[in-house]
Parts: sequence; C-alpha cells; structure tokens
Amino acid sequence: MIACGVLPIDRMTEHRESVQVVADRVPRHVIEQIYKIRLPKPKPYESQSRPPLASELLRAYCASRGYVASSGLPDETRATRQILKDYIDGKLPHYEMPPGTSEKEQALEDPTTHDSVDLHASDSSDIEDSSDVESGLAPNLEHVLDDLSSFDIANGLAPKSTTLKKPKASHKHHKKPQRKKDRAWRAGNDDADGMPVVRFFQKPANTGSPKD
Repeated sequence: MIACGVLPIDRMTEHRESVQVVADRVPRHVIEQIYKIRLPKPKPYESQSRPPLASELLRAYCASRGYVASSGLPDETRATRQILKDYIDGKLPHYEMPPGTSEKEQALEDPTTHDSVDLHASDSSDIEDSSDVESGLAPNLEHVLDDLSSFDIANGLAPKSTTLKKPKASHKHHKKPQRKKDRAWRAGNDDADGMPVVRFFQKPANTGSPKD
C-alpha cells in the first residue's frame, strides 16, 4: 500500500518489503540506467532473470549516494524513502500487464525478454567454458610450481626464514639525562629523632663584687 501511494512514505516502519515491490516491477536495466548504479548480478546457481533483491538495491543506492547512518551502516531508511518517492512520482518507468494475460502475449508485447534470456544463456555458457579451461590449466600450473620450488631447494635458493626485530619504543631514543640527587648541602644524620634541637649557652652566675 505504501508503493501504491495509499499510506504515507514518511511513516513507514518496514522499508525492505516496499522496496522489493519496486524491484519486482521495475526492470533491472531501468534501475541501473536511471540511478547510474551497478546492481550485483545473480549467482550462477540462481535464475539469471530474477529481479534484484531489496537489500542489493538499497546497498548499491546508498553506496552511490553516500547515505550512511550514525552507526556507519548504509542508511537504508533514507534510501527507501527516496526510491519510493521516485517510483510514485513516475521517475522509475514501469508497467504491468492486465490480469489474465498469458505469458506468450506478454512475450510478444515485450521483445526485450527474449534478448535478455539469450544474453543470460550465453553468459552462463561462457562461465561454464571458462571454468572448464581453468580446471584444465590448474593441474599444469601446480606441477610447474612444484618443479620450481624443488629447483630452488636443490640450489639453495629457498627463502630463508628471517627473524623480525621488535621495534624499539620511540621514547627510548630521546631519553632525558637523569637528574643528580645531590643532597650534600643538607644536614647530616646525627641519629636524631627528628625533633628540633634547642641550643643554649650557660653564663656564669654574677655573685657581686667581693668584699674586703
């Protein structure tokens, strides 16, 4: 209902389901042409004519526009709102056949489907051929690498194990000279208990002048 414009886009809570409706109705090449993005191709074991997934479309759109959330992940909510607005406003051209239309009539109306099927079939055949060639060359390369390694070992050219030196800390290269703790000017230790010393001088007693 959000994709049909019944419910407001800014109040949606589930965004991937709405984008999946857009991805199912709008062809893959139209999305790539309008938004200037590259959608990931289906895997070899998947149907080559399947529509793009909502996650694939959102990630590709966020990567091209630089939409990033506060957590560092793609801001899929913002991308979903923009894609749905473009879909409703008509920026993404799409069509839907009337109910009851057979697949043959739909194929006659859209001749590009045959071309896409042929292209996907040729791509899959190319992938299979390349895999066969790679599987045939792999054993030969392994034998060559084994021969080279044995030649290096026999001639003493094998790489020697090098011990990695631990990097020294940078502060050790700029170490300041240690301050001298010269406390010779202080009073010596007289085995005192730490209390202040009171010094006094005893004067002779004044007994007066002697009498004759």
